[in-house]
Amino acid sequence: MKAIVLSGGPLADVSAEDIPEADIVIAADSGLRHAKALGLKVDLVIGDMDSVSQDLLNAATDSVIEVDPNPNASDLELAIDAAVNRGATDVTIVDGGTGRFDHVLGNVFVLTRPELAHIRMSAIVGKARVYVARGEFEMSGIPGHIFSQYAVNGPVTGITIEGTDWAGYYERLESGSTLCLHDVFTEEPAKFTFETGTLLFIVPGE
Repeated sequence: MKAIVLSGGPLADVSAEDIPEADIVIAADSGLRHAKALGLKVDLVIGDMDSVSQDLLNAATDSVIEVDPNPNASDLELAIDAAVNRGATDVTIVDGGTGRFDHVLGNVFVLTRPELAHIRMSAIVGKARVYVARGEFEMSGIPGHIFSQYAVNGPVTGITIEGTDWAGYYERLESGSTLCLHDVFTEEPAKFTFETGTLLFIVPGE
């Protein structure tokens, strides 16, 4: 089951053509505004409702509105959990990437939570695409285009890479290391296998 989760904040550089088809669409608070701009029917709106207008909420007659003023989680985290609780196994976050830097960074890091390890997590962040991988991953990319990969939540070990400039075997990639910054696709798809850990792939786009 595929889910789209729309974050709040500015939605510059994201168009309707960027959004994949999904079984359920969830708006995190003012993400409802972005759903309207993108022409998406929203199944659920969740959050503390501190940034979405009452007019938009009143107009969302086909959506379930769930007010959850949880001080321990962002609206986006609540929306992801709601998607998973409803059976989603593939979740794509949509974020404009032009809002507050701490919010954008938090919206990416929340994808890597260990309890989401059984969920296919990705994000559209402006023109960039972000993917979370554990164990084995294939990534499509046009030869010559760049991407980067980072270890998160601890080191990644036993990495084998095929189809990129940095193809080869890497015994260990530490969290925070820029060893795999700015790799380049040489084949389509590129293939990655690793023994332990979590990798965050970022394709920056234009």
